[in-house]
Amino acid sequence: MVSPEISTGTSSRRWPRRPVGAKRAAAGLAVLGLLLTGCGAADTRTEPAAATDSVRPAPEETAHNYVGMTYDEAGGAARRDGFLPVPVNVSGEAQARSWMESAWQVCFQEETAGTGENFMPVMEFGLAPEGSPCPEEAAPGITWPVFPDVTGVPYSEASERIGELGIEDISALSAHSDVENPADPGAWQVCFQSPATGARQAPYSERLRVRLYVAKPGTLCPQRNGGPMPVQPPPSSPSPSPEASEPEPSEGGGETNDGSPGGSSGGGASNGGSTSEGSSAEGADGGDPGQDWEDYYQENVRRGAPCHPPGAYGATSRGRMMQCTTSDTDPHYRWRPL
Repeated sequence: MVSPEISTGTSSRRWPRRPVGAKRAAAGLAVLGLLLTGCGAADTRTEPAAATDSVRPAPEETAHNYVGMTYDEAGGAARRDGFLPVPVNVSGEAQARSWMESAWQVCFQEETAGTGENFMPVMEFGLAPEGSPCPEEAAPGITWPVFPDVTGVPYSEASERIGELGIEDISALSAHSDVENPADPGAWQVCFQSPATGARQAPYSERLRVRLYVAKPGTLCPQRNGGPMPVQPPPSSPSPSPEASEPEPSEGGGETNDGSPGGSSGGGASNGGSTSEGSSAEGADGGDPGQDWEDYYQENVRRGAPCHPPGAYGATSRGRMMQCTTSDTDPHYRWRPL
């Protein structure tokens, strides 16, 4: 048998070997002690273990207990435990100081089995605003607000409305591919937004990033996000009044080949020019006058199918409106619901 040794840097020393007689004597004393004490020693040895077991909480009583956590903590823990978290507003209030996950606490929880295509067990959380007392009983669930539509308003107003939800990560990007991102976007008009209207529902994750795509004041929004800046319509002159557009008879009172009074031909040409100019301006206001707008509306489209041209609108066989766009995670143009 190898003697134990202690390492001390480059050298080592061995513990002195115990004589064989001493080892046998120690073993005999141990056996004698057991015979004299009987079963009392065994009982003494098992008591600490029994005491330890009595204070250890039963696993089933503490497993999957999320009450008291904020929803961002409880939701993450539930996912790690294999549950699908579902938040329910049981506070009885439709207004809140903040709609972020961290601003709501878990007051109740209920585990249910997954149904249909959802094979994961569901953990339903009854939530109330953080810092307020939990209700004694869960009030009927109140529908969570959906992400608002902030297009068509200045960036300053849009960012203020989104900030009232508790969202802080808001930024402005140019909606035109040929225009730099604004340094001071306050007066720029919001053309597109991400997330889209209704695409998200409170409570919102702390990681939610809001991107507002804007056009500089006095310019038109592109037909699709990231498109070039449309040609601006020229300022149109006011149309002449009906009285001013009527031709005056010529001094000689002569007639043209078609029998109309002389001089009216010039007035007619003037009127036609004004009408043409007005039509051109109207086409510019609505977009590219030369664009075939029939291509921008298609019927019987399928959600998720590739599409063309970008920005086009369509309807499914059931009448649901779609648009040919990209998404934050998919750069390809596909039919996506509005």
